Amino acid sequence: MAMTPPSPSESAGTYSDDETKNGDESDAEEMAPQKLFSEKRHFSCGNPRPTMGGGVPQWRLKDKLRTARAALVVCLNIGVDPPDVVKTQPCATLECWVDPFSMPSNKALEAIGRNLQHQFENLNPRMNYKPYLDPSVEDTRKWCIGLRKMVGRECALFYYNGHGVPKPTRSGEIWVFNRGYSQYIPVSIQDLQSWLGSPCVFVWDCSAAGNIVSNFIKFAEQKDQQTRMETQGHQDPHVSRPYMDCIQLAACAADETLPMTPELPADVFTACLTSPIEMALRFFALRNPLPANPNRPGVPHLDNVMQLPGDLKDRRTPLGELNWIFTAVTDTIAWTTFPRDIFRRLFRQDLMVAALFRNFLLAERIMRNYHCTPQSYPPLPPSHNHPLWNSWDLAVDSCLAQLPQLRAAEEQRLAAQQEALSAGSQTSEAPGPYQYVPSSFFGDHLTAFQVWLTRGAALSKTVTDDKVQPIYFNTADSSDESEPRDGYRSRRGILVPRRPPDQLPIILQVLLSQTHRLRALILLSQFMDLGPWAVHLALAIGIFPYVQKLLQSPAQELKPVLVFVWARLLAVDRSCREDLLRDDGYMYFVNILSPHTGVYIPNSAEHRAMCAFILSIVARDHPEGQMACLRASVFHMCLIRLDDPDYLLRQWSALCIAQLWDGNDDAKKYGIDQGAQDKLSVMMSDHSPNVRAAALYALSVFLGASGSAIEGRNGGGGTGCRIPLQERDQLRLEVAIATGATLAGKEDASPMVRKELVVLLSCLVNEWRGWFVVAAWVYWEDHGGLNPLTSPHAREQRAAEGAIRAAHAQREWADRSASEPRRRDELRVVLTSFFTIYCTLLELSVDSYPEVATLAQTVVDYITALLLDSPFAKLPTSDFPKSVPPRQTHYPHQPPSQRTYGATQRSRALAVLVELPSTLNNRGFVPL
Repeated sequence: MAMTPPSPSESAGTYSDDETKNGDESDAEEMAPQKLFSEKRHFSCGNPRPTMGGGVPQWRLKDKLRTARAALVVCLNIGVDPPDVVKTQPCATLECWVDPFSMPSNKALEAIGRNLQHQFENLNPRMNYKPYLDPSVEDTRKWCIGLRKMVGRECALFYYNGHGVPKPTRSGEIWVFNRGYSQYIPVSIQDLQSWLGSPCVFVWDCSAAGNIVSNFIKFAEQKDQQTRMETQGHQDPHVSRPYMDCIQLAACAADETLPMTPELPADVFTACLTSPIEMALRFFALRNPLPANPNRPGVPHLDNVMQLPGDLKDRRTPLGELNWIFTAVTDTIAWTTFPRDIFRRLFRQDLMVAALFRNFLLAERIMRNYHCTPQSYPPLPPSHNHPLWNSWDLAVDSCLAQLPQLRAAEEQRLAAQQEALSAGSQTSEAPGPYQYVPSSFFGDHLTAFQVWLTRGAALSKTVTDDKVQPIYFNTADSSDESEPRDGYRSRRGILVPRRPPDQLPIILQVLLSQTHRLRALILLSQFMDLGPWAVHLALAIGIFPYVQKLLQSPAQELKPVLVFVWARLLAVDRSCREDLLRDDGYMYFVNILSPHTGVYIPNSAEHRAMCAFILSIVARDHPEGQMACLRASVFHMCLIRLDDPDYLLRQWSALCIAQLWDGNDDAKKYGIDQGAQDKLSVMMSDHSPNVRAAALYALSVFLGASGSAIEGRNGGGGTGCRIPLQERDQLRLEVAIATGATLAGKEDASPMVRKELVVLLSCLVNEWRGWFVVAAWVYWEDHGGLNPLTSPHAREQRAAEGAIRAAHAQREWADRSASEPRRRDELRVVLTSFFTIYCTLLELSVDSYPEVATLAQTVVDYITALLLDSPFAKLPTSDFPKSVPPRQTHYPHQPPSQRTYGATQRSRALAVLVELPSTLNNRGFVPL
C-alpha cells in the first residue's frame, strides 16, 4: 500500500486524556506538534531540494598571478636634505634599521640596500629582489623596462623610497637624480606605466604619496579606455592586463608628511610592511610605557623589547609565535572588514601581495596615531579600530611579561658555560633553560568558536524582508555576486543563517599546529555540518589547501574528522574531486573503505559510508574518476560492504556501484562476473527503504538508466554490448532483474522505492519495446474491449471472447516464432514476464503518490503510442477504437525519461520477427 507524506495538520501529535484534562491548555498549545514522519524522504521522496537561484559563490581564483621580481628604488642622498622638507630636532633617522650617520654615506647606503633586500626576503624568499640605490633617470628607465621583460606577463613589484628627494608633485611626478647628483629629475607616472606595464604592485614610501595614487588611477583609466577602443572590446592575449589591475600601497595622503618622531624609524611605512613584528613591539612599548629593567637601569624598556628571542619561522619560539598570531589577527580583520572579492584578490591570490596587505593593516594602525593615513588601491575600509587589535595587544603583553625570565635564563646558561670553560671541564651542571609558556590566544579563540557553535549563534532565522542576505555574500561585495543576492531576496519566509563567526581565519591558522589541530578540525566539521552556506564560507576563507595537505598525514586520530570534512566539501562542490585525482588523494578514502587494510576508526561503518559517498562523487560524470576507482578495486570493496550490518554503508555502497558502472560496459561486465546484480536484487527485501531505493537505483543504471547529474546527459544501451552474453541470454538477464524488482517493489510502502521501480522498468521498456507492444496488445484483447456503459452480460461475453482470442494468439505466435518446444515455452515465459511488468506499470500509473503516478503514466503512454502505431491497431477483428486522435496531441513520440532529471534514452528495437497468427487473417507484421 502506498504511503504519502502527511500534511502538517495530519502530522500533528495527540495528547493523552490525562494531559488534556490535567495540563494547562495554554502550555499544550505552545508545545511543538509531534511529527509522525520525520525523515527527509517522507517529505521529498528522495528529490534534492532546489538550489538557491543565481548559483553559488566562486572560491577558486580564475586568474591567479604570481609576483616574480622586485625593483627596490631608494633615493636617499644621505647628508643632503630635500629643499621642501624641514626636519625636527631630534628627528627619525633609521632607514631599514640602519643609522645612515653612523658610518660613511656610501657604506651606509649599501648597508641600507642590503637590509632592505633581506627584509623583503622575509616576506617571500622565492622572489628575486634588486636594490637600486640613488638611481639616475636613465638608469631608472633602463631597469624598469628590463624588469618587465624579465617577468613577462607575471606581476612585478616596484618599491620607491623618496626620503632624500622632494615630495611628489600634484601631477604625481616622482623624483630621481641626474648622473652628477646635482639636480632632481622628475619622472612622470605615465612614463612609469609605459616602462613597467601591468600587472604591477607599487609601494610608495614618501611624503604626499597620495598624489601618486590618485594620478596613477587617472592615467590608468585613460590608458585602459584607449586600449578598449583600439581592440574594440576584444581581449587580445598580446596586450598587457589593464592598468587598473595594478595594486598601490602609499604611506600617506596627498596633504600629509611622514612622521619624524625620533622613537620611530624614518621609513616607518617600510618597516611596518617588511618588519611587522619589530614595529608592533616598538609601538606597543611606546603606547604602554613601563619602567626600565631594575637589574639593568641603564637600558630603557624599548631596547629590551627589541631583544625578544626566537625565530620568525619557528612557531615554538616567542618571536615565531607572535608572527603566527599576527598572521591570524590580520587575516581575521581583513575577513571581517573587507568585501569577499577584495579579500580573495589581496589575501589569497599571491604570497607577496598577501604579506604586504597584512602588514599594511599594521601600518594603518600605527601611522594613524601620528596623523598619517596610509592609502591603497583597491581602496580599503578603515580597520585601525578593529576590536581584534585588543587581542593582539594581549598576546604581545603576555609574551613580553616572560621576557625577563627568558633573558635571565639565557644569561645563567651563558655564565655556566663560561665557568665550565674556565675550569677546564667539558660538562657542567648548568640550570635548565626557562620554558617559554605559549600564548593562550589560539586556545581562547577556539573556545569562542565552540561557544558560537553551541550557544545558539549558529541557529537560523526566517527572512522577513529584502535586506537579509546569505552570509557568504558580503554586503560590500562587488557586482559579480549581485545576481545570487537578488535571486535570494525574492524568496521570503525561508531560513537563513545568522552572522558567521569571526574565528574562521584563526581556525585556518590553528590547522598548522599539531597542538590544537584535532580540536580545530572537530570544530570545523561541526561548523560545516550546519549547511552548504557553512561549506561555502570555509572554502572562501581558504580552507581547501589545508585539508588537502592533511590527507598526507598518517595520524589515525585525524581520519574520521577528515572523512567527515571531505564528505561535506564534495557534497557542496564536486570540483574538489579533480584535486583528489590529481594528487591520488582519493586513495586516502579507498584505504579506509577497504576491508583488508585494517584501519581502525571509531564509528567505522558510518565513516566508511562517507568514504563510499566520496568515491561515488569522484566517479560520477567523470570517466577518469571511474577508471581510477576501478583500478583501486573500489567495486570489489563496495560489493563486500553490501553485506554490512549498517544500513547507511549498504546504501552508499550500492550507490557507489551505480556510479562505477554508469555508462561503463567494462564495469558492468565485471559486475556480472561477480554476481553484483544478484546481490542487489536480494537487497530489495532490506528492512531500510533507503537501501531498497539505492539497490533499485543501481539496477536501473545497470539496465541503461542515466546516473548523471548533468541536465541532458543520456543513458540507454541496456546492460551494454561488451558483456559475455548472447542477446538471448542478455534478454533473460534483464527480464529476470526487472521481474524480480517488480514483484518485490510494486507494493512497497515507500513511494521513493516505487518511484525508482518505475525508472527501472522504463529502462526495460526503452530497450525491449517490441515485447511491451505485444504485452499491451494482449492486455487490450483481454481487457480493452470492456465498456462500462454496456450491459453486464455483454461485458462478460466480450471478456471471455477476448481472453480466448488472446490466449490462442499467444500460443500461435510462440509456435511461429520458435520451432523447438523448449524455445516456445521460453518465449511464453518471457512474454508472461513482460505482461506482468506491463500490468504493474498500469497499477503504478494510478499510484496514490502523485510523482510515482505521473512517471508511470508517461511510460504507459509511450507504450500505448507504440501500440497504436503498430499493425495490431489495424486488425479488423481488433477491439481498438477505429478513430484514433492525432498522435502528437495525446501520445509521446519518444521513450520516457529514465531519470527524473535525465533525457530521452537511446533505444534498441526487439530483434525478433513477430508475425500475426493465421487466425487473424495471416497478415504479416513488420519487426518491432
